Amino acid sequence: MMEKCDFVKPGTFDLYYGPMYSGKTEALERVLNPISFLRHKKGLTDFIFIRPSNDKRVQRACKYEHVYVDFKDPSEILKLAEKPNVDTVAIDEIEFFSEEIVKVVKTLLKKSKYVVAAGLDLDFRGESFGEMDKLFYLSRLFGDSYFLNHAVCSYQNCRNIAKRTQRLFRGQPADYYDSVVVVEGEDNDRTYEPRCVKHHFVPGKRTDN
Repeated sequence: MMEKCDFVKPGTFDLYYGPMYSGKTEALERVLNPISFLRHKKGLTDFIFIRPSNDKRVQRACKYEHVYVDFKDPSEILKLAEKPNVDTVAIDEIEFFSEEIVKVVKTLLKKSKYVVAAGLDLDFRGESFGEMDKLFYLSRLFGDSYFLNHAVCSYQNCRNIAKRTQRLFRGQPADYYDSVVVVEGEDNDRTYEPRCVKHHFVPGKRTDN
């Protein structure tokens, strides 16, 4: 029988969210740090760190080894979580996974896994990203959600807290009808900046009167 680890919360789902550069990956690392310290003690605890296959950015900084899972088929996470002593599943950039990710998280919780995830709550349009709205609901039922306010608006001299992610296409705000998920092989002239609501621009987006 596995010993109790106070840093693991069985059947709990915690979600960290915010715009680009708000410290989401670092938040996951802080959760995993004490578990990592104990993971080498036989029979105590272990974790897996998951990223979607379409997030393979160069120099993706993280102190822990991660496994890429097909973003279109996140069910592979369930197989990985069956490894001996794995009671914590950390998922970075969870917003990129297909709609099946909600079912995967529910299944992990039923198996008494501790699920901790991070992702963009809003896409570059300022709209809910992927299945994040459903994942928010799950986190409130089975754990908690945390907005990370470490990102600062990068627009000119504005230093307000950023709550949005600005996509730039060749230096200009990307149009509303630009693809939300940019797949490998597409034109890569896109960059991203954290922005406050006032300085978040989406040409072509309709606004309510």
